[in-house]
Amino acid sequence: MHKRITDIKARGRQAGMTLVELMVAMALGAFLIAGVVNVFLANKDSSQIETSLARLQENGRIALDLLVADLRDVYYMGCSSFRRRPPNIIANNPPINWSFLNGFEKPGASLQPTGGVVATNLDAAIGNARTGSDVVYLSNGRRLLTATAADVFSASTTVPVTSNLECIQASETLIIASCSAAVMFRVTNNDANCDGTAHTFDFDLTGNSVNSLGTDFPAGTELMQTFEKTWFVADTLRRRTPANIPVTALFRRTNGVNEEMVEGVEYMQLLYGVDMGLGQLRYVPANNGSLSFDNDEIIAVRVALLMQSYEPVLDAPDTRVYQVADEQIGAAGTTFTHNGDLTMRRVFQTTVLLKN
Repeated sequence: MHKRITDIKARGRQAGMTLVELMVAMALGAFLIAGVVNVFLANKDSSQIETSLARLQENGRIALDLLVADLRDVYYMGCSSFRRRPPNIIANNPPINWSFLNGFEKPGASLQPTGGVVATNLDAAIGNARTGSDVVYLSNGRRLLTATAADVFSASTTVPVTSNLECIQASETLIIASCSAAVMFRVTNNDANCDGTAHTFDFDLTGNSVNSLGTDFPAGTELMQTFEKTWFVADTLRRRTPANIPVTALFRRTNGVNEEMVEGVEYMQLLYGVDMGLGQLRYVPANNGSLSFDNDEIIAVRVALLMQSYEPVLDAPDTRVYQVADEQIGAAGTTFTHNGDLTMRRVFQTTVLLKN
């Protein structure tokens, strides 16, 4: 009997754990859990950085694509050539400066160069454009999904067209252009049926200096709607938390209406390629004293954007200095500075050849 009790006690002692063993097991478990947590946090940080970088690159490509598309349309006037045959403007109050391309620096409160009607109008229209970031104004024609339905003669007072799918209405400015001539006129009649049937665009003296085109245009001549577009960087009035950092974006002003296009653009810098002859280009800023935007010397535009991610994913504030075209932009010590926060930045750059 005594032996049986002794065996039972021995088995009971073998089935239990001492306090030391329990503490060692807990320490090992905590160590393993800490390792798993560290791996999880590292993977989470890496995933956040990769996601932020992917969004940053996507926004940079989109911003460049949108801006380049508009720049490539500069000087477009169908079969005709703006450079050789500028349009005969009969429309009253045409676009503020139908010279197609104007570039500006903004070193302070006003645009430079300061002269001219474009700068005067834009200073008021885009007063919130970011200081240190360039501004570019352009005007171009977008081909309509229609053409003249019959011959249009020099004394004609209307333009018959095959359709009005874009629903062109009174006050719109159009260009009718063949390979030998072009006329800019203002439509003076409204159209209740915007469809694929035949229509007529009137242009009388209520919107035009004369009520005849003064040039013959054959059936099938294309028409274009005119656009004024200004690209600039401005504050969106949104803020990143918790540091309350301003969120900037690339904006486009189209025919007097401002529209936010791409978030995260901190600065835009442009250089204009001047034809020096013999196939040589010299890139200069908009306020270069020898630069003229009214002749054939500008044949290319170089665009550089400093992009910023939305998420603060860096371990330390960004102190790098970025070369954005001809301008250096750092967190401190440069003429124009970035926020120097925990967001990532990249410079995106491309060159556009114009349709001279």
